[in-house]
Amino acid sequence: MVDAHSYVLLNAIGSSTLQDGKYLYNPATGKIEVQWVQGIGSEKAAAPQGRLMATVINGILSRKLPWTLVLLGVALVIVVELLGIRSLTFAVGAYLSIATTLAIFVGGVMRWMVDRAIAKERANAALDSDVHAELSDEVSPGSLFASGLIAAGGIVGLIGVCVRLVEGLSEQRGGHWQLFRFKDTNPLYHDWVAVAMFSLLAFSLYYFARKPLKN
Repeated sequence: MVDAHSYVLLNAIGSSTLQDGKYLYNPATGKIEVQWVQGIGSEKAAAPQGRLMATVINGILSRKLPWTLVLLGVALVIVVELLGIRSLTFAVGAYLSIATTLAIFVGGVMRWMVDRAIAKERANAALDSDVHAELSDEVSPGSLFASGLIAAGGIVGLIGVCVRLVEGLSEQRGGHWQLFRFKDTNPLYHDWVAVAMFSLLAFSLYYFARKPLKN
C-alpha cells in the first residue's frame, strides 16, 4: 500500500460521542481516520431494539448503568399499572419510534375490523358462540397470516442488511454499485410507493383473516 500507516482498531459500543461500530485510529495523528465497519444502530443498520438491549447489557457489564433512568422507569411502570394500563404495551410505545409503532397500531385496527366482520357474519348466519370462538382464537387464519408476515419481514430485513453490506464494500473499493437507483426521482414518489405497498399488506391481512380455515 502507498502511504500505509499503522492503525489501532477501536470498537465503539454505547459511546456518547461515536456511533456503534469499528474505527481505525491513527496514533501518529491522534485522530480517527476511518470508520471501518458500521455497527448496529447506525444509519445503514438501524435497530432500536438491539441498541436498547446493547445499552442495558453494556451498562451492566461496565457497572455504569444509568440507575436514575432505571428507577424512573420502575416508577412509571407502577403509575401506569395503577391507572389500569398494561405497562408492557406502554413501554413498547415509549421506546420505539412512531415509524415502528404505527405498524403495530395498524395491526390492531385490522384485528378490530376482522372481529367486527366475524361478529356480523355470525349474527347474519345465526352461528353459536362456539363457532365464533373457533374463528377468532390463536389458530385463526389471521394469526397465521400475521405470523407469516412477521417471519417474512425478518427475512426481508436480513436481505436488506446484506444488500447494504455489498453496497458498502463497493463504496470502499471505489465503486458505486446499488441494487436500486432512485436518486434522480422525487423522494415523495418513494413515500407513496411505500404507503401503497403497506396498504396492500393491510388489506391482504384483513381479507385472509376473515376466511375460515379449511378442515
